[in-house]
Amino acid sequence: MNAPIISITRSGSDISVASPFHPAFVHRAKELGGKWDAAAKVWAFDARDEDDVRALCREVYGTDGSADTKLVDLRITFKSGARAGQRAVYVCGREIARAWGRDSGAKLGEGVKLVEGRITSGGSMKNWATVVDAGSIFIVRDVPEAKARAEAEACNTDEFSIEILTSAPAAVDVSALQAEREKLVARMAEIDAILSAQTATAA
Repeated sequence: MNAPIISITRSGSDISVASPFHPAFVHRAKELGGKWDAAAKVWAFDARDEDDVRALCREVYGTDGSADTKLVDLRITFKSGARAGQRAVYVCGREIARAWGRDSGAKLGEGVKLVEGRITSGGSMKNWATVVDAGSIFIVRDVPEAKARAEAEACNTDEFSIEILTSAPAAVDVSALQAEREKLVARMAEIDAILSAQTATAA
């Protein structure tokens, strides 16, 4: 599974944000004047607020979609379990598990693996909850390192702990590498021509 993708696109006087659902993002997006475009499944903002929108993405998700974002994998241990009323359980800006009703059971978020324990649903018909059993352990792939380290320092509590496992390479910009290669090839050709001319002159 790939990690959730954050994408910010500018078009004229507007910018649009495609991102996974997170209640904190929705709340703050509305404060910035954002409007949900159900057809396109993006949040639309005034382009003049781009800096604030990018800052919001970094605050909630740990990234604004920049290609050079360094990623890590995490081990998250729920020591005393977790219970989220009528919503998913989130850590480090990522959905860990989600239920839809009292008897729906629960499913893992994207890029999340359950190593030990159980996720389920509970509560009542009107006040259902997503439930993570005490002792449950998850591996969460490709979390922005800055977000992971900040939350690991702040959130290692009696409720859960976060361990950073590995650093994954930043996303590769193929077009930039190809352009750089073409420049290097051209420069090598220039050097070969200079050396050839020098050799001919010396002879």
